[in-house]
Amino acid sequence: MKGDFSRDSYHAGSQYSRVLMQQGRVQLDSDWNEQTAILLGYMRALTRDLFGPAAGPATECGFQIVSAESRASLSPERAAEVDAILKAEKGELGDDDLLILPGRYYVGGLPVEAGDAIRYRAQGGFPFGETPPDSLRQRNWLAYLDVWEDYVSADQDPYIREVALGGIDTCGRARIRWQVRLLLDIDDRSAFDALVGLGSGRLRARANPSEGSDSLCSIAPDARYRGAENQLYRVEIQTGGDAEEEGSGATFKWSRDNGAITFPVLSSNGNRMVLGHLGRDEATTLVEGDWVELVDDSAGAAGLLAQVAKVQRDDLRVELSLPNGSAPLPTYSEAEALGRHALLRRWDHPGDPAKAGGAIAIAEDVEIELEAGVKITFEQGGAYRAGDYWMIPARILTGEVEWPGLPGNPQFQRPHGPQHHYAPLAGRIANAAGTSEFSDLRCCIQRLPCRIEDRATGGNNALTGTVKGEATRAGTAAKPEAAKKR
Repeated sequence: MKGDFSRDSYHAGSQYSRVLMQQGRVQLDSDWNEQTAILLGYMRALTRDLFGPAAGPATECGFQIVSAESRASLSPERAAEVDAILKAEKGELGDDDLLILPGRYYVGGLPVEAGDAIRYRAQGGFPFGETPPDSLRQRNWLAYLDVWEDYVSADQDPYIREVALGGIDTCGRARIRWQVRLLLDIDDRSAFDALVGLGSGRLRARANPSEGSDSLCSIAPDARYRGAENQLYRVEIQTGGDAEEEGSGATFKWSRDNGAITFPVLSSNGNRMVLGHLGRDEATTLVEGDWVELVDDSAGAAGLLAQVAKVQRDDLRVELSLPNGSAPLPTYSEAEALGRHALLRRWDHPGDPAKAGGAIAIAEDVEIELEAGVKITFEQGGAYRAGDYWMIPARILTGEVEWPGLPGNPQFQRPHGPQHHYAPLAGRIANAAGTSEFSDLRCCIQRLPCRIEDRATGGNNALTGTVKGEATRAGTAAKPEAAKKR
């Protein structure tokens, strides 16, 4: 979550059941957000306990996958539905594409819904940084659902902003995002079972300790957190992989404001962009030399990094400079920028345009100072995933950062997010006879029956058609004696 937060105080291991407001106390964003997180954590855990890791309602079980080859095996009703969808699109389903049918599904306790049918290649972010298949007819494949939660600001969705406040934003929103992805050339589901929700790379943080003096009145100028304000630092992986030689391994970027400072793009022509605003004050604006990330709805876990070369404040225009080896920036018309929610996100790391694509190469078992005495260390042997992040609250009153473990011995922690959840949807396997077998891998559950009694008569209910003592569970019949006891 990249909102303007003071900190994230929710920890599932604390097992708190609710937040209790006290009279006459200061209200904090972290208390409000923790209450919501406690309730959502309970509801999602209950959903997982009832439905398992992934399931959907049988009557509206969504995300059925249809390929050009598997259409022949559909039921008549489903085949008619697919024909109607393709007729409305005025197109056919090629061998290199899939059709994702609408409906609901629950993955890892998170509700996911596809309101309309969508083609695999029409999804936002396609091809997801991978080489798209030329044909699915001659290859084994498994389609799966990737689900995670993301933050939406008023710069991404202007409707969130109350215009009566004169441009000031208030709360953000969280959104469940999903993508249907493919595993190609597989023989079983072992590749799917190997998917992980978080990268394995671990990090620890601390404030610079005071050294060389035991006197409380003599503090070294480089000791502790020395920032002028309380901050929520965000360390985020830009390029995934392993930590290797500089320039070829995993990289990271960081922000002192949790990556929350953004600027909506109204239109662009290559490196030149027109923005919706340039921030609300000097602390939240853009200046020459700042690093920004261009993101939109089609971007993957990390967008393109660029450096601000020029700012024209009168007409809200900026010119960007790309680091060595970067792909060119896309061009947006006004309609495209609005439709894809394009924005620039400011980062505060001192990137080198000639190294690591403008990010910072990860060096493990080496203490790295971000700024003002805040130091981080990546643990040896991690595998890093683009988009994984850690949040580090730094406080001027204590001169410390909030991190698990003792001040002199902070603990290594896995990323704070985003947590991805996966569900298998469908697969194609070629058998020994040279023909293909298709499997619908979704779990579709029947609704529990509704049992209504006519309490006045104790018998049949003419309006509902239900009978006292009928089945209370799918496939079972309640005995009259049991019904009376209830």
